[in-house]
Amino acid sequence: MVIFLITSFVLIAAIVFAIRSWQSSAQPERAERSLPTRPVVSLFDEDRTGARALRSLDSVESKLTDEERRKLLARAAEGERIVLLEAHAIGKAELYEEVLNTLVDRARASDEPDKSLLALVSFVTRHENFSVSRKLAEAFIESWKRAPDRNFTAKMLHVAALACDAELYQEAVESAFEFWRDGKLPDVSAEELRMLADSEYWVLSSEARSSGAGFLLKRTLSKMRRELESKARAS
Repeated sequence: MVIFLITSFVLIAAIVFAIRSWQSSAQPERAERSLPTRPVVSLFDEDRTGARALRSLDSVESKLTDEERRKLLARAAEGERIVLLEAHAIGKAELYEEVLNTLVDRARASDEPDKSLLALVSFVTRHENFSVSRKLAEAFIESWKRAPDRNFTAKMLHVAALACDAELYQEAVESAFEFWRDGKLPDVSAEELRMLADSEYWVLSSEARSSGAGFLLKRTLSKMRRELESKARAS
């Protein structure tokens, strides 16, 4: 009797174990069959990946950007200085410079170019984050040459320095020194010109000062400084 009970218990346990093992092996198969088949997508299948739609959006954005650029430049060509604020807000340096240079061309072509350039320079320098393009600085230097005086000389050197171009600043300093030496700046003393040229040098960016052109600029300033100091002592 005891042997029969033990045998029955072992048989039942074996049957239960077999049933559970079968259920465990069957579940992954059912789950696998229930999963949807993943579609095969080609790397270059634009319709399925959405690449074509994204490319279309990029194209639209490019067209909008081009249209906005055209409108900004058209307004700048009319002399609308406020457009420079919008160009700066967009955050693209190339666009900002293009708009600014268009305003420079407009100022040069006006009936009173010197007055228009001064107004443009005043507008730009009132905004601390606005940069001065080389074209604006060059135009302002040429304007200064037509009517150099003490105040204008200080403004001219400052604007030239704001362009952060060592070569251009050297040209501005050399022009001021030449005009002073030729007696065209009678209200500017040797000491004033020396201090002005030295102080505006530090307005240049560190990159401009450390460049090859910056090295030549330092030599020019050093040579000019010695001559101006000599003139100041003699006077």
